[in-house]
Amino acid sequence: MVVLSTVSEARANMDAMTHLIQGWAGLHLLQCHSGDSVLEGGANEQSRRRLREDGQQLLNMIQVNRSLYRAEESSESWTRYLDHIQDQVQEGLLQMMFTTLQQLCDRTDSQSGAGVLLAVSLTLQETDGVFEPSLGGDLSDHLNSVITDAYAAAGELPRISVSRHGNYQVCLQQHPALCQLEQEVMQHLTQVKKEAEHLRAGLNRYSHLWESDKMTAMEEFLTYGRQLGPEELEADVTPPTIKDYRREMEVLHTLSTEVTHLDDVITLNSWLQVDLRPFRESLLSIIYDWKHLYTEQLLTSLTDSLQQVRHRGNDDDDEEAAAAVSSPLRFPLTETVVLLESAGVTLPEHLSAQLQEVMSL
Repeated sequence: MVVLSTVSEARANMDAMTHLIQGWAGLHLLQCHSGDSVLEGGANEQSRRRLREDGQQLLNMIQVNRSLYRAEESSESWTRYLDHIQDQVQEGLLQMMFTTLQQLCDRTDSQSGAGVLLAVSLTLQETDGVFEPSLGGDLSDHLNSVITDAYAAAGELPRISVSRHGNYQVCLQQHPALCQLEQEVMQHLTQVKKEAEHLRAGLNRYSHLWESDKMTAMEEFLTYGRQLGPEELEADVTPPTIKDYRREMEVLHTLSTEVTHLDDVITLNSWLQVDLRPFRESLLSIIYDWKHLYTEQLLTSLTDSLQQVRHRGNDDDDEEAAAAVSSPLRFPLTETVVLLESAGVTLPEHLSAQLQEVMSL
């Protein structure tokens, strides 16, 4: 009876160890931001703690069973027993990593629809739109780090076998099935990077706004009434008319409206979220700077026109003739004011006062 009781207790311990090991397949090693599904770096600390605690329980139950079996630590039978438990531990860790990598593979599948996993922002720097973190290095490094940290969680467990040497993590990283899943994850990353680059390339339709030199462009406009094409070395000198100003400002207004309606965020392949707001705000600021160049020129023209009309006002009874100044850089007062107002420009108080004075002549 004593022998049967001892064997029953040892088998119960083995069943408990098997149940504990099988539970590792349900551990969540992937760590996400609190309240959302965006992936963070590092394995989930709660799962790592669970592995450490389970490892200690395994050692305790193994020692209990050695006592129950009255086994010699150096005996061949006890060595085989430890090897058997080691095999179970290795299989349990394999299932844990397979589940983790399969989850990561599924989450990065464009057809999964599982929700956002990683997030980047598109910013506008001097020469181009730039993803932060970068797609080429940072994002790849982040995913590799997440996978490496998941493997490292296996290091929380102590080695059981006394006859075998090596590291759980190294053995797992060399397993063909896990290597295949890693490759699939990286293929999904390559696919989403292509989509992100396609998105950025599409936004390059606005590149002339940040690539063109504003001062050079304005000099050309004031000389030729337009910006010269890339192959034009010279053209007939044709100072801009009020219609030329209106044309350029309407183009900028259209661009501003279009950029304003760009999406706040776009999700690519169902799992990479791209925040477009930094890019959009920077581009709107650049468009404002372009518009400011034209409105400043119009304000200068308006100032010069008002001064000339005031000087002529006492000698000219024809208000329309007085208002329609013929200088190439001075335009009809009414049209100039209307164009400025349509661009959202509020006249300075001194110009408003001068305009009222001129209109009363």
